[in-house]
Amino acid sequence: MKIKMDFVSNSSSTSFIYMGNGNLSKKVFFAAVGVAKDSPLIEIFDSLYYAITSAIDSGEKIINEAQLEQKVEYPDFTKEVIEKAKDALAQGKNVVIAKLSSDGDIGESFLCMEAFEILSSDFYLSALDNYW
Repeated sequence: MKIKMDFVSNSSSTSFIYMGNGNLSKKVFFAAVGVAKDSPLIEIFDSLYYAITSAIDSGEKIINEAQLEQKVEYPDFTKEVIEKAKDALAQGKNVVIAKLSSDGDIGESFLCMEAFEILSSDFYLSALDNYW
């Protein structure tokens, strides 16, 4: 057995890819995840929304297909997700690779512990293969 004696962190991160027309609005996000504005869980969904949009804002915007295959610092996305990203680029949509950290607030930490995918007519978001 090995024991690590110096600094140990159990924090982790999740990479995800976002594809959509422009910025992700709260109205569009809430509609996609099926939450009403008067839901008793609205604060949780607000936290999830802000975690995702903050990550998108600080993420890496992909502007061509070659960038998708050069992302060695991010976990691999499935072939299907890469094809969706290529199609999104061809359609002029925003494609962003972003990260969430388990060191963030409760919404961000929650998203780091689950694989997730959101598909709507307005956007696509996938972290199916990139969680801890």
